[in-house]
Amino acid sequence: MHNEFTHSTMLSVYRRVGMAAEADALRQQLMAVQLTAGLITARLGDLHLQLCRAYETAAMASLLAEADQLWRQAAQQPLQLMNHVTTMCMLKLHQHVGDIARQQSIIEEALNLERAASNVESGSSVFVHAGCFCMLFDSFARSPQPADYVSAAQSAYRSMLQRRAEATSKGWYKRELKLIVTEVAQSAYLKFLQRAGRIEEMMQMWRGMSAEDSANQRILTAVLNAMAGVGGCHLQAEQIMEAAGESMQLGVQQFTAWLACYRHSGGWRGAESVWQRMQQSGVVPDSSAYRELMQVYMSDGSAEQLAKIESLYAEMQRGDGRLAGRPLHLSVADYEKLIKCAHMHDLPTEVHKWADRAREFGAWHQIDTPSQHIVQKTGRHSAPPPQQQQ
Repeated sequence: MHNEFTHSTMLSVYRRVGMAAEADALRQQLMAVQLTAGLITARLGDLHLQLCRAYETAAMASLLAEADQLWRQAAQQPLQLMNHVTTMCMLKLHQHVGDIARQQSIIEEALNLERAASNVESGSSVFVHAGCFCMLFDSFARSPQPADYVSAAQSAYRSMLQRRAEATSKGWYKRELKLIVTEVAQSAYLKFLQRAGRIEEMMQMWRGMSAEDSANQRILTAVLNAMAGVGGCHLQAEQIMEAAGESMQLGVQQFTAWLACYRHSGGWRGAESVWQRMQQSGVVPDSSAYRELMQVYMSDGSAEQLAKIESLYAEMQRGDGRLAGRPLHLSVADYEKLIKCAHMHDLPTEVHKWADRAREFGAWHQIDTPSQHIVQKTGRHSAPPPQQQQ
């Protein structure tokens, strides 16, 4: 006897090998017998694939209308026809067309259905899990004006935390609790706040956590990265890190984010002070930490500071302070950022220097297109021979 899992697997296989007609026929046959949450979810997945290929407004509207009809059917019998994957599929459809208002209403409808279902049955029914909030926060962050959605994002985040408190009081199992709030959802919310320039709200999240909280370091890193993106916040970053150092163990990610706060100003003295403190704390810098300090030197742009970049790069090659003296290599993302930083500060020699190093490392073919265009458009300035530099 075939069960719902078998049917879902067959539908998935048909989709992956391009047998759309066979998938449609099987689905219609199954739905005529008995509608299930798995069938609804499978159909919503198909609609999303079709939506990705649709370019005409009428075709897109028809696909979304069918999805809304399936959603209404599921809402009539949520305990039998609905789960958190159903909600995710609906959100994905409307995220594709950029309908943020509909995404908000889907989550609200699902939350209401979840509360009603929890009152009916003794177990736990999760119709909106952390991934749903992640998608909503991501849509807010990617909108042209993220600041317009601050209030909505704050409300959604409070709702997420409130659900966790309610689930805890009801004695739900750890699996359900993890579905409701995860570090990924918190990170998505932080990313939105960063895009919206809401550093103070990020600070409140960090202050509201105990030093023992596993998310404490991650949120502190996000706060510092937001400050680095805004620029001119290095003094505030210093105050935060001084307070953080008294209550928690700082790691390489926190120090790297702190270094980034000096990137815009080229404040190499402050960055070097952070670097020294990192070494004194016994924290071994990674490639991102080296790259951030190099970018600070590039921002200054003087010959004296640019020369320090060469010393740092040589230190990486030697593997100073690392296990067995193994060399530390930059990542593809590091090369891209260094090329773009050099271009931003009109340092053509540095642009080509890092492009050449990426080629030597075998990473050039992975470098993103914007960075490659920068190198192609930047004239190569020949540096004087080493003996003349001396």
